Amino acid sequence: MSEEALRWIRHRPDRRENLLALGAGLGAALVVGGAVFYLARLLAAREPLRAIPGRDSRARGRPGEREAR
Repeated sequence: MSEEALRWIRHRPDRRENLLALGAGLGAALVVGGAVFYLARLLAAREPLRAIPGRDSRARGRPGEREAR
């Protein structure tokens, strides 16, 4: 049982194959560019939180814990 190894014949791509590759490349670029644009917009739209009056902004404690009074 000797199987012949698969061989590929190289040829110059025709117009259809070139357009298919161009479409695939543009599609991938649009998806990646859209994701980067969305993330950049999301990060640029952040606003800093203002400190609550009467509270020490440097108080050390675990997040979520309130001070015992």
